[in-house]
Amino acid sequence: MAKEKFDVSFFDLTSKKVSNHPSHKVVKNNFKSIGRFLETLPSDAVLVAEHTGVYGDTLLKCCMDSNVKIAFVGGYVIHRYRATPDRAKTDVLDCALLRDFGERYPDKLKYKTFPEEALYEL
Repeated sequence: MAKEKFDVSFFDLTSKKVSNHPSHKVVKNNFKSIGRFLETLPSDAVLVAEHTGVYGDTLLKCCMDSNVKIAFVGGYVIHRYRATPDRAKTDVLDCALLRDFGERYPDKLKYKTFPEEALYEL
C-alpha cells in the first residue's frame, strides 16, 4: 500500500473463465476509487492489507463506511510467512502473499476499525 495506489489480489468467482490463478488489479488510494472498488466486492468479502501507517487510513475509513471487514498484517509477519525469504519482492507478489495468508490463517486476522475523528487527529 502506498500513498498513490495499492495492489489487489483476488479470485474472480464471477468469471466464466475457470482458473486457479488469482487476478490482479491496481486501485488508486483515494475515496472515489476505493469506493468504486468496494462496491464490486461480495458482501462477505474480507480484505487483508499490509500495515503501512497512514497510507492505509483512507482504505480503512472506506471499509468502515461500506461495512467491509479489513485486517492489517505487519510486514514482519508477512516476511516470516513467505515460503522463500529471498524470492523477488514486487507489489503483485506481495498482495498475492497477503491474500494467501488471509485465506490460510483467518484466525490470525485482527479486524480494524477507524478511530473516532477526535482520536484520529491526535
